Amino acid sequence: KWRLGAQLHRSQYLQTAFDDMTLTAYTGPHLTLKRWDFSLLGNVGRRWYGDRGYATTIGSSADATYYVTTRLGVGVTAAVNHIAYDRNPPQNGLGESVGASVFYTPSTASFVRGAVTVSRQDAGITAYAFDSRQFAASYVREFAGGITVGVAPTFSLIRYHAALAAFGVPRHDRQYAIELSLLDRKIDFHGLTPRLSYSFIRNASNIDLYRFSRNRLMIGLTSSF
Repeated sequence: KWRLGAQLHRSQYLQTAFDDMTLTAYTGPHLTLKRWDFSLLGNVGRRWYGDRGYATTIGSSADATYYVTTRLGVGVTAAVNHIAYDRNPPQNGLGESVGASVFYTPSTASFVRGAVTVSRQDAGITAYAFDSRQFAASYVREFAGGITVGVAPTFSLIRYHAALAAFGVPRHDRQYAIELSLLDRKIDFHGLTPRLSYSFIRNASNIDLYRFSRNRLMIGLTSSF
């Protein structure tokens, strides 16, 4: 009847100036009916970059899920957040997003999901404001022996509203990403299971400075309860 959660994510680099850490927390009521599932959440987040305060986010979200059958479901979600930057107030602004998803469980050992999200981020200076469209899919399969494999491709379109003075044209990005994950439920460390994931991101931008490709290997711990 009530949801409560928190997440801490930190990227640690050899050079402290690039360390990136985000702490988020959310809470709110949760209603479950025969075919419906509703949540209304308030959330707060704090980000540090280079071990210095970077930004604070406060907002709320609402989502609804309808189970068409025991295996098939559809969902919609909407969120509003205000982000305030410590060192660059002209970037401050209200962010809004809406999304739709469909998920299917082919068997007790597999899960498929697809989602589309449309969002808008305002800012004090128009060149920092942008619209984005994201298309995501994921497939998770558990094999005999407790080994679980997942694959999640994502494609995003990001268009800024105006040009920064240094470039003369508005920034437009196309971002391609894929994540592969692996875990073995037989490995248990005080209720936690190691999770290995690899991700690749390629950002194609009309401005050379923002073009990049990134490979990342992550080792984490996960638990279901």
